[in-house]
Amino acid sequence: MLKRTFEGWTDQNIALLRKLVEDGASATEAGIRLGCSRSAAMGKASRLGLVFHSKGRGHPASTKIRAPKIKVPETETVSAEIVSVPVPLGIPLEALTETTCRWPLGHPTEETFGFCGNDSPINSPYCNFHHRIAYTPRNTSAHGGKSV
Repeated sequence: MLKRTFEGWTDQNIALLRKLVEDGASATEAGIRLGCSRSAAMGKASRLGLVFHSKGRGHPASTKIRAPKIKVPETETVSAEIVSVPVPLGIPLEALTETTCRWPLGHPTEETFGFCGNDSPINSPYCNFHHRIAYTPRNTSAHGGKSV
């Protein structure tokens, strides 16, 4: 088959495009037969309300493909409590006892590094304030209570 020189969208070319679409030709085949690009054939077909259908290589052009629905977890409401924030004492490592808070303050390489030093309950390394930060309940964690 000889390749035609495209003469524009004449009535004859539009009729041929309609026939090719009806016969199930692909946009590439229509472009070759008309002497234009695949994109030109698809654009004109679209403006005429015609739809090229693929030949077994996926979905027909008229089928809408939808993304799967993703279940978004519901947000949790957290009641606000008034918590007194202790003033950190910034005590050195040597001054820690069994009943002082061991919450680190700063970076160990800094001269001002120290520990909270406020009173901590028996069997806890931290004062009540830092204990709440270190040990968050499972349902209020950053992962919504789910294991990672």
